[in-house]
Amino acid sequence: MQQSLFNRAGPRGTVTLGQVTALLFIATDSRLKLDVQAHYPIYNLVNQPRPREGFLNNAVARKLLVTYLEGRNDPNLLQQNLYMAMNFNLKESVGWALKIAKDKNAQPYVRSTALGVIGKLGTKDNIADLEPFLTDTAQLGQTQFNMVRIQAEVRDVALAMLVQLSGQQLEDYGFPYLTHIQPGLRANQQQVIFFSPGLLGFSDATGRDAALKRWKDWSEAAKKK
Repeated sequence: MQQSLFNRAGPRGTVTLGQVTALLFIATDSRLKLDVQAHYPIYNLVNQPRPREGFLNNAVARKLLVTYLEGRNDPNLLQQNLYMAMNFNLKESVGWALKIAKDKNAQPYVRSTALGVIGKLGTKDNIADLEPFLTDTAQLGQTQFNMVRIQAEVRDVALAMLVQLSGQQLEDYGFPYLTHIQPGLRANQQQVIFFSPGLLGFSDATGRDAALKRWKDWSEAAKKK
């Protein structure tokens, strides 16, 4: 199937949803042991035009894709699988993403990407799931842009996802990257907050504390309504 897509001697081949779902069905069999490299061609096939359209619109195919992604526990695959869950709007993967986010053995960046899945695909019902992460100080690393340096922590990402799910505006919480990016990039804000958790940090403790307090005040007020 992979070779047919890159046939240099003739017309470029195509793959169908049926072919790819059959491949996934085989790949989800627990008796089949695949090394990490074997999965990358599968990712490529899933993202081909016809299968991709099918996975977006066919409930049975989506269920099979979710089963495939959730069965890949290798740390080298988790990040890719979380991205795929978001790209295919697999709302069925929110519970799986929450398990990854809670796994302290997973890398902070992977856990933060899992929080992005919840923020993008979850609902207001998931706010209670995310609030405990507001105390998680695991660091994702530093980023510098426009002479501004930020340090991102898991709790920063959790806060951004909570703001997203609650229907508030991220700009009101003073995230430096979202404040300083050029106007032309604002159209890609959704891509940034879900797929680039390292950009959701703060420049100092003062900005972070103010943002956390704003959420606390909003949350307490919302619970009284």
